Amino acid sequence: MVTFTCNNCGDSVKKNRVEKHYSMECRRKTGGPNVCCIDCLKDFRQDYDAHTSCQTEDERYSAKGTFVPKEAKNKQQKKQMTWSEIIQSVASQENLSQSFKDILDIFKDNENVPRKEAKFKNFCKNNYHLRRFTEKDIMSVFTLIQEEMKKNQ
Repeated sequence: MVTFTCNNCGDSVKKNRVEKHYSMECRRKTGGPNVCCIDCLKDFRQDYDAHTSCQTEDERYSAKGTFVPKEAKNKQQKKQMTWSEIIQSVASQENLSQSFKDILDIFKDNENVPRKEAKFKNFCKNNYHLRRFTEKDIMSVFTLIQEEMKKNQ
């Protein structure tokens, strides 16, 4: 979780509490959110939502040009990017039913679609836009995506 410092009053605020802080708690409400990330020391105004990851301490405190990122940390991101690309390719197929296309269109908008079946079910149950589809359709789409993933590996 990214933590910010309010540039107006100096309070520490977690990312999911920034809006509440500026609407109710901040003493100096001037032009909306004005925050600074604690980790990377970058200032943000309305675009603080886009700040999802920061630089590590190694990146921040190493000598200029000497930092080499570790491959292991990016492994999960690569898997998720591959999973998202598979979803994009399955969504572009033309031989799908309309409900499958609708489900995949919703998934195309999300970068964090789970890869495990149990988490996928929970994600779909909690997603407002997916509640109108049957569990059978959703699980059929999941198996379709998994089959495509196995073909590409």
